[in-house]
Amino acid sequence: VSVVGLPVAHAGKVYNCAAVCFDGMLLGLVPKAHIPNRTDEGRYFSPSPENNLAFEMDGCFVQLGTKQIFVCPSVPDLAFGVVVGGDLTLPVSPAVGACSAGATIVCHPAATPEIVGMAEKRRRAVAELSDQLLCACVTAEANVGESTTDYVFGGHSLIAEKGTLLCENPPLSAADGCATEIDVQLLAQERRRLSCFDNARTGDYTEAYFDLLPVET
Repeated sequence: VSVVGLPVAHAGKVYNCAAVCFDGMLLGLVPKAHIPNRTDEGRYFSPSPENNLAFEMDGCFVQLGTKQIFVCPSVPDLAFGVVVGGDLTLPVSPAVGACSAGATIVCHPAATPEIVGMAEKRRRAVAELSDQLLCACVTAEANVGESTTDYVFGGHSLIAEKGTLLCENPPLSAADGCATEIDVQLLAQERRRLSCFDNARTGDYTEAYFDLLPVET
């Protein structure tokens, strides 16, 4: 499964989106919910619609909206939501709704400029969110190849689970990405034990499905 950032034009608007792809299929488009006015984003992009939109794109019938989770029936408790960029640290992040709807993993593609102190701020935000929502958070920042005259991107990658940073690729390092294992069954069991999402509102979330072959690790 791949989560790829791209702009998407629809009905006279342009959205800053993450496309979820699997086996040659487009499973869904998740746009950024909040467009800050302190950057140039507001000149180009519209915030996510309140509810999901459904339309045809390149022969695929897809959903566009933040209220989506992506589910793997062959691997129990493997379901993920997608949160784009600064939406992760909103007062009420879309990650809350996704985890309330059953996501055990939050995928977080972002393009945050590397400034002094940003790396530590990012580590803290990812770890705290995974602790608060009893989930795993997988963050991938834009890499140095996407740097411009205005911004420098460092390719910072992080994976945190239940408040613990499992691995990272530090900013501006020679390594390319990071990989580890996430215990989604542990996360689901912990949620059942604490009953932390029993009364959560899931809203009008849609599910898209993909099928992976389980292997021993």
